[in-house]
Amino acid sequence: MSKNEQEKLQRLLKKYLAGELSPEEEAIVAEWYENLNHQATGPEPDENLQSRKSKNWEILNAKIQQAAAEEEPDAAEEPGRTISWSPNYWYGIAATFLLLLGFALYPRFRVPENQVALLQKQNDLKKAQRVALSDGSLVWLEPGSQIKYPVQFTGASRDVFLHGKAFFSVARDKQHPFRVYGSAVEVKVLGTSFGVDFTTEQVAEVLVRTGKVAVTSTEKSLPDYLPFVHTAKKTVQLQLNEKAHFDATRDTAIKQKISKLYWEKQLPLEKLVFPDNPLTEVIQALEDQHRVTITLANVRLKQCNLTAYFYNQPLPVKLDMICKSIGATYQVDDDKYLISGAGCL
Repeated sequence: MSKNEQEKLQRLLKKYLAGELSPEEEAIVAEWYENLNHQATGPEPDENLQSRKSKNWEILNAKIQQAAAEEEPDAAEEPGRTISWSPNYWYGIAATFLLLLGFALYPRFRVPENQVALLQKQNDLKKAQRVALSDGSLVWLEPGSQIKYPVQFTGASRDVFLHGKAFFSVARDKQHPFRVYGSAVEVKVLGTSFGVDFTTEQVAEVLVRTGKVAVTSTEKSLPDYLPFVHTAKKTVQLQLNEKAHFDATRDTAIKQKISKLYWEKQLPLEKLVFPDNPLTEVIQALEDQHRVTITLANVRLKQCNLTAYFYNQPLPVKLDMICKSIGATYQVDDDKYLISGAGCL
């Protein structure tokens, strides 16, 4: 690793120890440590890995004790003097540890220089704004909220970063978990629908409408990213119609049931009038109103036009009306709807 790369890593560590990392940078630190589990030539046996980790931890302790001993003579010469080591001193100790761990175990590992470029969406409107992700997932971003996401998902997981409040309808992909990062928690799913509120720093609320969700705290402490040191992370498993409230400032995680009627009350009540609109426009309007994903199985269905008036009907009733008018049928799986039919000329 070059001197420039070492300086980059140390700057990142300083921000980390000061609690100033952004969610994206926290993810980089976490990914950095996870990558230590494999060398370029393949994974190391668990027993060797644990042995080296323990030895490096002993080396770090020895360095700290040595540094303390070097400071001790001055204290002895001036009775009553309080030793106050500068922040840079401790940054150096911590940086020595991380660099030691990285170099001793996996000298070929490099801190990524070119991270995946993220798009940023800020909702400055007075109503929820729809954001479509590359994997087919949909996000409804509430006013004043912000989300960051890649143009195209790559790698082992699909990661987005949220500040504020949003509702997610996630496309299923068992091979690539979907993760939402906030200041207080990380939400991990495979394919489901849920609401999150990351409006307040270090406080989070997650509500599940369909499927299952794992919610894990992301407390900003060094052990969180070093598995061989005691960690205080909390994980709560949620199913449909359950919610969890995390408060990192109080170190609490509360799980509760929510009413099935809760979701209906969250839907915006507005008239939908379509004098003669393309079916694709009608589908998007219904997706936005009911926070679901509706897919057309046949591309020729996109050629259909629809004349309709909807107000306060349940979604299944609306879909029945649409399907009867264009000679189609629909299937539902949780919050995913599939409309099938021959289409229109």
